[in-house]
Amino acid sequence: NTADTGGEFLTFDGVAKYMHLSRMSVQKLLTYDSSFPKGFPILSGERKTKKIWKKQDVADWIVSQTEKSES
Repeated sequence: NTADTGGEFLTFDGVAKYMHLSRMSVQKLLTYDSSFPKGFPILSGERKTKKIWKKQDVADWIVSQTEKSES
């Protein structure tokens, strides 16, 4: 995965790389975990919408999951 994770925003591939997960695992989070950040649509096409995520939102979600597991 060559996605850039250095900026303030992440693409779908960037989210996967940032979290050290496969694309399929990120898709499962989006589908089945309502607490996972949904991202922001930036381009709409005929078949799908291109989204980006704030890296801080993803980082905050990871921290919230860590806190849940420690409770």
